[in-house]
Amino acid sequence: MSDKAFCLVRVLTLNPGEIREIRSLPEALLFLIDEWPVDKTHSWTAAVKIGLTALKNTDSITDARSAFIKAAQAANIYVANANS
Repeated sequence: MSDKAFCLVRVLTLNPGEIREIRSLPEALLFLIDEWPVDKTHSWTAAVKIGLTALKNTDSITDARSAFIKAAQAANIYVANANS
């Protein structure tokens, strides 16, 4: 398991009915930057900043995961496993 791995989070993608499994910080950042299905909000910006900081080991992976989940929830994107 990567040192940038975190507990599984599932999010809805742009493709109807398609769920994406996010298992690591790099996957979360890729989704945020390349696949985000709605307008980018303050929560999205915070999630990207916290994630990029966590890549440099100056912020926790748990904080990055929480920010990713918060951004998805704020954008009304379906999120599963948010409490794991």
